[in-house]
Amino acid sequence: MKTAALLVAALIIILLLPASILAIDQFRLDEQSDPFNVTTGSGVTSANVTLSQELYGDETRNASVTSNLTGDAPIAASYTSSTQVLNITGLAASESRQLTVEYKIDRMGDYYGAGAGSRVLPILLILGVLCVVGAAGYNAFSRGE
Repeated sequence: MKTAALLVAALIIILLLPASILAIDQFRLDEQSDPFNVTTGSGVTSANVTLSQELYGDETRNASVTSNLTGDAPIAASYTSSTQVLNITGLAASESRQLTVEYKIDRMGDYYGAGAGSRVLPILLILGVLCVVGAAGYNAFSRGE
C-alpha cells in the first residue's frame, strides 16, 4: 500500500513539475520595455540600440521588437553584452520609426547567490521525484509486494 501511495505522490509531482518550473522562471525574470526613435538611411535596414538593462542570458531570444511602421519586420539579430547594444534587422530603409524593445532581465541580479539558488530548484524537484520513485521501489522489493 505504501508503494502505491509513493508512486501516486511521484505522479502528482511529475504532473506539477512543468508549472513549477514556469513559476520559478517567472520568479527569476522580469520584463523591461525600452522605446527608441530610430531613423535608417538609404539602403540601411538595421540599427543598433543600447538597452537600459542587461539582456537575460545575453540571448536575443529573450528580446522582442515592435515598430510603429507596417513596412518593418524587426528582429533582434545580435547582442553585445559588454556595451548592452542590441542589433535590430528587418527595418525599412530611409524611414523614421519608434521601436519598442521588450526583453527579459534577471530579477535576482542584486542578490548574490539568489539567481544560482533559483536555477537549482528545478533540479532539486527532479531529484525529489527520483527519490520518491526509488523509495517506492525499495519499499516494494524489501517487503516482497
